[in-house]
Amino acid sequence: MFEAHVYSTEPPRLAAEHSLQPCEPVLCWHPAQQCNLAVWFTPGKRNGRQVSFVYFEYRRGDNSHASVQTEITGTPDFSRLQLLTADQHITDLDARRTDEWHRQRAL
Repeated sequence: MFEAHVYSTEPPRLAAEHSLQPCEPVLCWHPAQQCNLAVWFTPGKRNGRQVSFVYFEYRRGDNSHASVQTEITGTPDFSRLQLLTADQHITDLDARRTDEWHRQRAL
């Protein structure tokens, strides 16, 4: 039987503990592409309703920057961003270059 132990001075943060701030990117896993995307949102209003514009940033094969945007009602929490990320169908994403980019940005 295998038993896992985490040795850290701080307790692990659960997804629910992520404090999201507008315009500050967080990393969300994209299961189909097998890499993290930088995801951030900005609040707004449309027709009197509170909405959030959610952006998913990544790198293409030629190392150019790209992003896709979606609009949702209300303010997202981390688990909702994870679900939205998993639902994104991004065909021009390069997982290796995207991971490199995140390491360089230290996200």
